[in-house]
Amino acid sequence: MVARNVVEKAIRAFVIGVISCTEHLRSAQEIPESTDSAECKDAQHPVTLRIDYKTLKAPIRCGTGFTFLWPDGSSSAADTLTRFCEDAECSSTGELSTFGSKSSLTKDSNARESSLSYTLALETLPEEEKSIHFKCAREKYTTRKAEENNSCLLTVVVPSKSKPTEETCDSKKQSLDLAISAAGGSVTFACGVENSNLLPTEKRVFSEDCQTDQALDAGIPSAKLSSTEGAHTLSVPELPKAGTTICYKCVDKADKVTKQCSVKVRVSGAESSRASIRTAYGCVFSGSIASLYLAAYYAY
Repeated sequence: MVARNVVEKAIRAFVIGVISCTEHLRSAQEIPESTDSAECKDAQHPVTLRIDYKTLKAPIRCGTGFTFLWPDGSSSAADTLTRFCEDAECSSTGELSTFGSKSSLTKDSNARESSLSYTLALETLPEEEKSIHFKCAREKYTTRKAEENNSCLLTVVVPSKSKPTEETCDSKKQSLDLAISAAGGSVTFACGVENSNLLPTEKRVFSEDCQTDQALDAGIPSAKLSSTEGAHTLSVPELPKAGTTICYKCVDKADKVTKQCSVKVRVSGAESSRASIRTAYGCVFSGSIASLYLAAYYAY
């Protein structure tokens, strides 16, 4: 009887754990680890971000205590760096001039003294998407093997030069839902032929209810909206601390009520994204413990 009770409790704990964690795991899969903002803090929290398709730039930030940025960094005072790591181990390097002779990695003049902050600016994009890497470290690149556990990997995804496909928000669709879940991310959309007028103005945005008008940088300080040939691109170099949803409207100039389509963009928050990842890993760990409990019983 005691053995049966033990088995029943173990099974019940396992099932409850799986059910309660399902939603957390789904959320963690939707939000990549890159949402840890653009600052690389330690070896356990690597950062991934994307080059902005419009500006061809990305922020490179190292947390407190790091004084070198591999593969360059022969001097912690270097203002301009020229190389990147071709793999995550940083065993081989490449030149930024691969993306054009004017490509640069320049130290930010207003960065905190306790941390490293650079701006990566490319001249051109490659034919195919490519990932390049950097590592925040406390020692010179020549000692990288010994310093591996004390470095933080920062991966930059460089998009291809092909123009991103935009989603169209026409009067028949009525609404369009988009999402940005990583620092350096962007979304591109277009209004329909019958509702080609975008509201509000470039530096303004509606809140989630699509009614309240506010400044774009009020909820997402780094966000920028650019428009070219009818395509509108919202870029978010850095995620806000808390997640938020903003709204645009595609309307007809003469009939702003019936011929309209709302574009809602959900932008993840850096803090909530990290919490989702930790919760998801916790769920996996709990499930593993329950499984080991059952295995141990049957082995006994």
